[in-house]
Amino acid sequence: MAGGSSQAAPSPAYIVYVPVRFLVVTLVGSVFLAFAVGQAARLFVTGGYEQIPFVEVEEEKGILPHPVMQNGKKVPRTVYTSKHYDTGKSVTSDSLLARQELQSANKEWVECIDSEGGGKICHNEEHPSDPSIEQNEEEEESEHEPAGQHLLVDIENLEGAFLNSKERLARAMMDLVDLSGLTMLSYHCHELEPAGVSCAGVLLESHVSFHTWPAEGVITLDLFTCGPASLVPYIPVVQRLFSIGKSPTFEGEEVEPPHMLWSYKRRGFRNEEVYDAAGGDMYNYLLGVMEFENKTQIAAVKTDFQDVEIFDLIHPRFRTVEQYQKSISNDGSYESKHPELFLPDRIVYLDGVMQSRRYGEAAYHESLVHPAMFANPNPEYVAIIGGGEGATLREVLKHDTLKQVIMIEIDKGMVDMSKKYLPDWNYCGNIAGSTESCFDDPRATVYYQDAIQWFIDHYSPGKESGKEPKLDVIIMDALDPGNNVDFSDLLFDNEAFAKALHNSLNDGGVFIAQTGEAANLEDPSKMNSRERYEFIFKTRLAEAGFQTMKEYEDAHGGFNGVWSFFAAFVNSSTKSRWHANEAEINLAIRKRMRSTTAGKSPLVYFDGATMQSYQYPSKAAEVVFCRTVPDAFGCNRTHGIDPRIYDVPTSDLEVKASLVDSAKHGVFAKVDIVEGSYLAIKEQTRDIFIPPSTYELIYNFTQHPAGYQHSFFTSFLKGYGCGHHYFGGVGRSVDPGLLAFTNHGCNSNYNLGPMQDVNEMNADENSLPERSPLDWETAVNNPFIDRNVRVLMHSLGYANRDIPAGTEIQDNLLNYAGTLEQWKNTVLDLRAQCSTEEEVVVSE
Repeated sequence: MAGGSSQAAPSPAYIVYVPVRFLVVTLVGSVFLAFAVGQAARLFVTGGYEQIPFVEVEEEKGILPHPVMQNGKKVPRTVYTSKHYDTGKSVTSDSLLARQELQSANKEWVECIDSEGGGKICHNEEHPSDPSIEQNEEEEESEHEPAGQHLLVDIENLEGAFLNSKERLARAMMDLVDLSGLTMLSYHCHELEPAGVSCAGVLLESHVSFHTWPAEGVITLDLFTCGPASLVPYIPVVQRLFSIGKSPTFEGEEVEPPHMLWSYKRRGFRNEEVYDAAGGDMYNYLLGVMEFENKTQIAAVKTDFQDVEIFDLIHPRFRTVEQYQKSISNDGSYESKHPELFLPDRIVYLDGVMQSRRYGEAAYHESLVHPAMFANPNPEYVAIIGGGEGATLREVLKHDTLKQVIMIEIDKGMVDMSKKYLPDWNYCGNIAGSTESCFDDPRATVYYQDAIQWFIDHYSPGKESGKEPKLDVIIMDALDPGNNVDFSDLLFDNEAFAKALHNSLNDGGVFIAQTGEAANLEDPSKMNSRERYEFIFKTRLAEAGFQTMKEYEDAHGGFNGVWSFFAAFVNSSTKSRWHANEAEINLAIRKRMRSTTAGKSPLVYFDGATMQSYQYPSKAAEVVFCRTVPDAFGCNRTHGIDPRIYDVPTSDLEVKASLVDSAKHGVFAKVDIVEGSYLAIKEQTRDIFIPPSTYELIYNFTQHPAGYQHSFFTSFLKGYGCGHHYFGGVGRSVDPGLLAFTNHGCNSNYNLGPMQDVNEMNADENSLPERSPLDWETAVNNPFIDRNVRVLMHSLGYANRDIPAGTEIQDNLLNYAGTLEQWKNTVLDLRAQCSTEEEVVVSE
C-alpha cells in the first residue's frame, strides 16, 4: 500500500482441552507420591518401628515402647529436633516421640506391667500406686523456680543380658517415669559395640538417662526433675526395676546380690524466703553423699508439727556391708559374736535437721543430762522440755535420787514413731528397777502439750497452783536456736517463759539446754548470725534471775560439727559442784546411779574426766562472745602475762619489820620500781590453790576436837591467802612468794594493784562498789572470765606508782572481796586493823 504501513495479523489463541480423567489421575498420583515420601521419611526417622499402645505388654525383638501420656495429661506443644551422627560403635540408634493414648471416659483404667524383678506393677486411675496426680497438681500450683531435684544411682552385680538389652532397659525406664508420675516426651537409645546401652529421655519435667557396662554388671542412672517434689520416695522403684541380679552358672555358686549406691541433691536457686536452709543438714550429709554403702529410708512421716525421717546407713569408713552380713549370720566370726558393733547407723531428722544417731546418741544425751544432774546434790524432781525420742528420759531415770520426771512434748506423733523405730533410744529394760520402755517407768509422767504454755501456766510468778512441785533440774532437748524458724521468737525471746523457768526451780536448781553447732573462731557476732536467738535466750534467763551460766562443748554426738550446751544456775553457789574434781564426780556416780541388770555402770560415755572437760568454754566461744559484747569485762584485755612488761624479780624484794601498826613483817623494795611493773608475777601463777570443797573439808577438820593442833593451817590460809567465790563456795589462794607478806595500805596508802577511790574508812560495808576490781566473780555469763579465771586471780600484782627503794609494798585487800558477804567482812576487818583496834589475822 503506497504511503502506508502494513501490520501482521494477530496469532490465534491456543486453547487446550484436558480430559477429566487426566485431572483425576494427576491429583491421585500427587497424593500417592506425597504419602510415599512421608511414609519413607517416617520410616527413616522412627527406624521402621510400628507405634504400639502403652498397655501392650508383649514386645517383639527390636521394638521399643512408645512414650504415652497418662490419663489426665496432654501432650504439650513442643518442637522435636534431632541430629544423628555416624559412629562405628553404635549398632542401633532409636528415637521415639510421645503420643496421646485416650481412654474411654466410662472405662476404669487399670494397667499392670511385668517387672523385671518378678511380679507386677499396677497403675489404677482411682487408686494410683503413687501420689503422682496430686503431686502434679501441687507442682502446677507451686511457684516455678530455677531449681530442681537430682537423683544419681549406681548399681552393680547386675545381669549382663539385661544390661545389653535396650528393649528391657527402655521398658524399665518407661516404667520408672510412669510410676514416678512424670511425663516422657521423647527418648533416644544407642546400642553400643561391643556391648552396652546408652539412653537419654526428655521429660516434661526435665530428663532421665543411663549407661550400662554389661561385662562389669554396672549401670549408672540419673533423673532430674524441676519443681519441689522429692524423688526419694521413688528410690525403691528404681531398685525394683533395675536391680536384676545375676543367675548362678552352676549349682551352689554364690552370686553377689545387686548393690546400689545413690545420692539425691537439690539443684538450682530457690526463693530465699521459702528455701529451708536447715534442710541442708540432711541433703548435704546424707542424701547428697554417694559413697555410703547402704542408705535406706526406714520411715518418713509428717506429724501434726514436723516432718520426721529416719534413715539407716553404712559408712565405709567405719563398717562395711560385708561385716554387717557376717554379724547377722552364725558363722562364728568376730562380727557374729559382736553384732551390736556392726549395725547400720540409724539417723533421725526432724524437718531436715539431724537430731541424733545410733553411733553417738549415748554421748549426746549423756552430755546433755548428767552435767546438770550432778551439779545438784539431790535431784528429785526433773522436767524435760521436748525429748520425743525418749533418750533424755532414759538418762534421767538412771538417777536413784529421782522421785518424778515430767516430760512435756508437744508432738505425740514423734513419741509414737520413736517407740516403733527407735526402741534403743527409749529402752530402760537394762536399768535395775525400771521398765522395758522408759515411757512406762512409774517415775515418768508425759504431757503432750506446749511446754512453753505449760510452764507459764504452772510456774509464772504469782500463778503457782501448788499442784506441781518445785523442780531441781530442767533439761531442754528441743529446737536449736540457730534454726530461726517461726517458733523461735516464742521459745527464745519470751520473757514470761524465762521467768517461769526460773520460778519453777529450787534455790539450787539448774536449767540446761543444747544450743546446736558450736562456734568457730571465724564466726561473726551472734547478733549478726543465725545464732542470735541463743544470745537472746541467755539474756532473757539472766534478766529472769539466773545468777550464772556455763557453756561447754562435746564432739562425740555424731553431728557434723562440735555440739554446744549451756547450763544456767539459780544460785551461783551451785558452781562448786560443777567444778568438782574427777574423783568427786566418779564417787558421786558410783553412789547415785542405778546399775544395769548385769551390775555394771549404766553410763556409756560420761564420767569424772569427761565432766572436767566441760568445766571451761572453748576459745571460739570466748572470741565470738567478745565480738557480740565487745565492752564486756576482759574483752579488751590481754590474756595472761604481757612479756613486754618488766617483772621485778624476788631478788629485788626483801622481808623485814613492817611499818604498819600491828603487823610484824612486810615486803620492801630493794631497788627503784617503775610504775606499771609486775611484782614477782611469775611466782604468783604457782599459787597454793584451795577450791571451795577442799577448804570446807579443811575447815570442818579443824573444828574436830582431834584436829585442833592443825588450826594453824587455816590461820595461814586466811591470813596469807586471798579468798575467792568464783568456784561456788569460799575458796582460798595463797601466793607462794614474798608478796604473801604484803600488808594492807590503810587510808588508800597502797602502791600495789589498781587505784580506787574507796578505802576501808569511807566504804559502805553493806553495798559493793559499782565497779569492784573483782566484779568478774559475779558475772552471769562471760566466757572470757571462765577461761581466764586463774589469771584474773593474779592480775593485780603490778605497781600503780613509782616505788622508791626502801619503800614498803602495800596492797589494797578490798580488791579481793568479790561478794557482798565477803565485802562486808573485809571492810569491817580492815577498818579495825587500820584503827589499831586489833592485830592483823596473822602476825607470827
